[in-house]
Amino acid sequence: MRRFYSSFFFLFILVNECFSQDSLYAREIINTLCSKKFHGRGYVKQGDGKAAKFLASEFKKWKIAPVENKYYQSFNFPVNTFPGRMDVRIDQKKLIPGADFIVYPW
Repeated sequence: MRRFYSSFFFLFILVNECFSQDSLYAREIINTLCSKKFHGRGYVKQGDGKAAKFLASEFKKWKIAPVENKYYQSFNFPVNTFPGRMDVRIDQKKLIPGADFIVYPW
């Protein structure tokens, strides 16, 4: 996910340097994306969707052509997955993730 947002950051810097030469605009975009309005750009409180809509509106404003007629690209971001070994117990009873408990995103 970091690569996803990093690529947009560098794209804005590139667009900024190529078309406007305005570092204040780039700073404004970064400050906007880092604001509380986007909730860390994570999936909690739909911060990622809010950031995506903002970026799409900026692309439209600068007349950047969409890829395959869309500004959005779907991606899978599984939560509550445990790729490594995990063992949670209460009173010596082994708990099953997803059945006995769910890890909250925060």
